Amino acid sequence: MTKHPETSTLKHDVRSVAQQFQIYGEFINAGPYGSGHINDTYSAVFNQGGTPVRYIVQRINHNVFKTPVALMENVQRVTTHINRKAADQPDYTRFGLTLIPARDGGAWHRDPEGNYWRTYIFIENARTYDAVESPQQAFQAARRSGASRNSCRICQPLGCTTPSRISTTARAVLPNWKPALPRTRPTAPNSPAPKSSSPFSTNP
Repeated sequence: MTKHPETSTLKHDVRSVAQQFQIYGEFINAGPYGSGHINDTYSAVFNQGGTPVRYIVQRINHNVFKTPVALMENVQRVTTHINRKAADQPDYTRFGLTLIPARDGGAWHRDPEGNYWRTYIFIENARTYDAVESPQQAFQAARRSGASRNSCRICQPLGCTTPSRISTTARAVLPNWKPALPRTRPTAPNSPAPKSSSPFSTNP
């Protein structure tokens, strides 16, 4: 097992961070992972009994997520709930994310620079998609999203509802975005027009 060529040139000291979590074995290497553009995500590999085992080590972007502690409390609550519901499955760790506790027992680690970190079991032989490739794939994604929304009912209120997320995304990518005005439709005389629930404006 050789050292990953990128380990010594990473933006963060992933070895030091990973060692703050309850991961046992010898650190081998680490490198950037995935195509995300908000958090800093790394794959860290440890030698455990002669077998290389991967973990996801991720720095939470606290410029985007302003309350990282509350965020992680919710993540811990939801992942624990999902894993408990899937506990009777043959390999329940593949049904949802599994947090690795920090050595102090918490769900996250804060480094000396004030960065917040979390670590997950790496789900091997899985694939993620940046864009939908087929209607069936979209259906399955929506199905899983719906299951996640059911779990989100146990969250503390952090704006994790679908309308609020759509609105936040719209404000970020559409400079002239504004909330939708009520849609009009034929109504009985003197009846108020129903309001639209869409977060996107259909007006020019």
